[in-house]
Amino acid sequence: MKTSLLKKDGKVYIQLPEEFLNLDSAEFFKLRDGYYLLTVPLEKGKQEEKQKLSDKFQILSDAEKRVLKKLLSIKFHNRAPAYVEKVLLPEEKGVLNELLDKNFINVFKSEKYPNGVYNINDKVYSVLYGREESASKSPQSTPSVKKERENPQGSLALLESKGYVIGTSKDLGEIVEKYKDEIKSGRIKGLRGFDGKFYIAKAEYVEQLSPLIIKQLDRERTIEEIASNLHVEPDAVRTVLHILAEAGDVIEKRKGIYAAI
Repeated sequence: MKTSLLKKDGKVYIQLPEEFLNLDSAEFFKLRDGYYLLTVPLEKGKQEEKQKLSDKFQILSDAEKRVLKKLLSIKFHNRAPAYVEKVLLPEEKGVLNELLDKNFINVFKSEKYPNGVYNINDKVYSVLYGREESASKSPQSTPSVKKERENPQGSLALLESKGYVIGTSKDLGEIVEKYKDEIKSGRIKGLRGFDGKFYIAKAEYVEQLSPLIIKQLDRERTIEEIASNLHVEPDAVRTVLHILAEAGDVIEKRKGIYAAI
């Protein structure tokens, strides 16, 4: 969105979208020189975001968590259905089918993987590594406050373990709160995509993956194609490509298809 600037009495004003009409304040962040982020108040949206996530991705059962974590322990390019069938226990195979039915996971296919490999929906990560709340939680269970202290927030855990995270305004608030210095120094990079999601990554992760992605862009390629060639998660490629596009190193020619500049 491009908007005009109004200068008056030594101050600069901009016209905001209609969603700001009923708000008394907004959140304003400097991502790096020349790049700023303006959002609705992060605290205001926390409960709404949590409810949306809960509605679409209900609380995972212990059995589902075990199967998902077992999948994550297998490298992406090895997650072929035939191989996964061999490593899962009989009762876990039934759980795997339930995860497929719920769209928690899907089978990603490409020229490199004609038979497909299991891919985990990125929204599951915040549930899987977020607050560990059991679906069978009893009234005698320990207080949720203790649970929160023992388990890291999903977005923070993912950023630490994977080096990147795709999240919501709630995730951004948690990351900004913990990594203020790293964001100011550029050790953590981030931006908001046109899809409304936030793409955040450690600078060292971007520096490590960027040359590999650029090398893949000898011609126009899809995110999934690049991911399968590099044996990494599509979301990892998606995050770094957003950051590279913002820096002017690559361009999205068509939806999900990128080329080097």
